[in-house]
Amino acid sequence: MNYLNHTSTNLAAEAKDIVEIKLWGLYLLIKSTALYNEIMESSLDHGPVEKNPQKPGRITFRFSAKAWETKVKKLLYANRIPVIINDPFAHKFHSTQRLVA
Repeated sequence: MNYLNHTSTNLAAEAKDIVEIKLWGLYLLIKSTALYNEIMESSLDHGPVEKNPQKPGRITFRFSAKAWETKVKKLLYANRIPVIINDPFAHKFHSTQRLVA
């Protein structure tokens, strides 16, 4: 059996252009509504991604790398909202993909 351990450079570049974050929804409820609206407008999905029922209270958003660096990151840090940045490359690809022969 052969395994393919690399990915297309185009796919890798696309994955790096997306920043996925997780944060506690409670922080957005405590802060102003304008902050939540700005985050939703900046997100690629215009709102949170589907919630994970195994981790209630956490909300996942996806942003373009440009929007994250220029706007969203500054907003969250200025409002002291902690975030977890997910590695988008890890979610899109498995470390080894089976090559069907």
